[in-house]
Amino acid sequence: GTMGWDEVEDAMENCAMTWHTRSMEAGSTNASTGGTDMIHIRPNPAKDKIWITGLGDGECTLRVRDAMGRVVLLAEHVSENGVVPLKGLAPGMYIFQIVPVTGGNHSERLIVE
Repeated sequence: GTMGWDEVEDAMENCAMTWHTRSMEAGSTNASTGGTDMIHIRPNPAKDKIWITGLGDGECTLRVRDAMGRVVLLAEHVSENGVVPLKGLAPGMYIFQIVPVTGGNHSERLIVE
């Protein structure tokens, strides 16, 4: 069936808690996550592409998940300011997870317009 907005938000919260146990708020510091507190996705909200800042000289893998926790976008070997097209993503709220090759991980909500 069709989910209402409240159900989608609840599913997003549950999804974020089950697949990512080290969620970080932007600007927070946590040594156990490999120093990922400076990583950001720009722009957010986004329309057709995003880029990642704060990686330094490293690369990362980017996973974007929908409200049901399904990976709807996977980009590997993304470097600092690397452009990631959002082709095929419907407008809505997503959770993105960035996993740098240096270790740790970072996740945030991504809004696609």
